[in-house]
Amino acid sequence: MLFSLDASNNHLSGKIPRWIWKFPHLQVLDLSRNKFSGSLPLGFITSQIREVYLSRNLLGGTLTKGDGAHNDYSSYPLNVLDLSHNQIKGTIPRWISILPRLNYLLLNNNEFYGEIPIPFTLEQVKLIVISHNHFSGQLSSVLTSNISTVSYNGYITKDLELVTKTNLYTYKGKPLDSLSGFDFSNNNFSGEIPPQISYKDDMKFLNLSNNQLKGSIPPSFSRLLQIESLDLSHNNLSGTIPSELAALTFLGSFSVAYNNLSGKCPQAAQFATYGDDDYGGSFIDMESFYASSGVSFVMVLLIIASVLYINPYWRGVWFYLRQDHHH
Repeated sequence: MLFSLDASNNHLSGKIPRWIWKFPHLQVLDLSRNKFSGSLPLGFITSQIREVYLSRNLLGGTLTKGDGAHNDYSSYPLNVLDLSHNQIKGTIPRWISILPRLNYLLLNNNEFYGEIPIPFTLEQVKLIVISHNHFSGQLSSVLTSNISTVSYNGYITKDLELVTKTNLYTYKGKPLDSLSGFDFSNNNFSGEIPPQISYKDDMKFLNLSNNQLKGSIPPSFSRLLQIESLDLSHNNLSGTIPSELAALTFLGSFSVAYNNLSGKCPQAAQFATYGDDDYGGSFIDMESFYASSGVSFVMVLLIIASVLYINPYWRGVWFYLRQDHHH
């Protein structure tokens, strides 16, 4: 009986043959890093498969054809779905978000668009990477909280790649609890950052950069005590960086650049290690701003006074303009 099929890292091309999904006991399928093209066939998620790795191919088409109406995906055991780095288009199908054991979802670097039809449950999902697409809508509609959900406790048997600001992580054969995070960057999400993200206190990374998010940074992010990478750059966030974030002692990568933030940086050792690029174009110390503005104003007055005192011609022009203004 065939439980696992690994044909990754080859030069296989053409459409994925349908016979692959006819193995009745196939649980793990890895066809990543090939040159497969065309659309995925209907029924590529079977009632027994647990892990599907199809990343870094030339797959196109959509995932919504048929939309799984003929299958009861609420009973399917799929745990890992990696379709990243392809050319898949269209909206995200409803059946993806109702898979009861889906812990790892990678759809990044495709051509998806539109809103997420059903929110993902924070207690269930470990990893969602949907960056570099064209998703839109309120970020608060992407995630929900349901304490009754029980996640599948197993192991990652194949490679999962995750790129943060400073590192490339490859996870293989690791317990599911060793990796947790969300990457929604480089999309068109709007609205405020939902505070319920902080309920996921085992999160290792969070990337919301390059969207259209507004509002403030939730102080409840201080609950993310295991977080190592936090990127909120290139949005429309305002307000201050919450002082509560000083509690994030494992934070090794942090950026809020290119927002409309004000105030001072949290007084903590880890924040002292970040450079200007992490705050640039975004972070304004209002006290320094007012002070520098006052100094600049005084300097302009001094320069004008010096020019008028030294140069008789411009002094004459100045007095002429003043007289004309009064008349």
